[in-house]
Amino acid sequence: MKIGIAGIGLMGKALALKLADAGFELNIYNRTSRRADEIASEKIKVIKSPDELIQNCDSIILILSDYNAICDFLSSINESLKNKTIIQMGTISSGESEILNERILVRGGDYFEAPVLGSIKQIEAKELITLVGSNEKQFTEYKNVFEWVSKNVVRIGKVGDAAAIKLALNQLIASQTAVFAMSLGYLRNKNISTELFMQILRESALYAPTFDKKLQNYLERDFENPNFPLKHLLKDVRLMKGEFERAEINTEVLKSLVSLIEDGVKNKLGEKDYSVIYDVIHPIK
Repeated sequence: MKIGIAGIGLMGKALALKLADAGFELNIYNRTSRRADEIASEKIKVIKSPDELIQNCDSIILILSDYNAICDFLSSINESLKNKTIIQMGTISSGESEILNERILVRGGDYFEAPVLGSIKQIEAKELITLVGSNEKQFTEYKNVFEWVSKNVVRIGKVGDAAAIKLALNQLIASQTAVFAMSLGYLRNKNISTELFMQILRESALYAPTFDKKLQNYLERDFENPNFPLKHLLKDVRLMKGEFERAEINTEVLKSLVSLIEDGVKNKLGEKDYSVIYDVIHPIK
């Protein structure tokens, strides 16, 4: 199986390196070639155009920033997609994924989605949860590829279903991050022991492991070396808001989150780790 990866950002880079370590020979493409050149090796060949990527691969994994970036990539391909499989691993809406499926089928290719729960560290530790929206044949054929970076590969259902679950899970990430930052900031302003607070929280039904995962970032206000930048969280939360509204779900909570994250991006925090939302909620005086 000749695999290509389009989109060598934080996640694409980590995925390429992990799959190369597992023995896969990869062709990679990034619009800004410098990022791809940084990881070129015996098993990772840098490709200069989308058409060349299609020519050299049976399967192309897309880890692009959003739906528009995916459409731009596909529109730039003049080659036939016959006997090619496009695997979409970014965060987009279920409707967008269904449209991509239709576009690629019309051009003779196959398509399925495989967004993931987790980030760079989870790729490196083989701890992603990969959510697959596909038919049974596609799932069986590609499961072993995802297993090299995942602790669990789950077939959710048809195309669009995995995208929907991914958005529902990302909504929890954004909301939990914000509400934990509020509680922590409040107690720090009151000079009450955060260690005692965490001891009680860990013993309760309220506890979520993500609280400890980012605790040191909050306490030290260290948000460098992002696993997932705040600007990408803003894109995702805006996407969630639109999707939830279409599903007739009350989105007042998401509106507040969008406003908070927009404030952070306006204050030049967009490139920092998404946990920097703590600095927006509990600013330095």
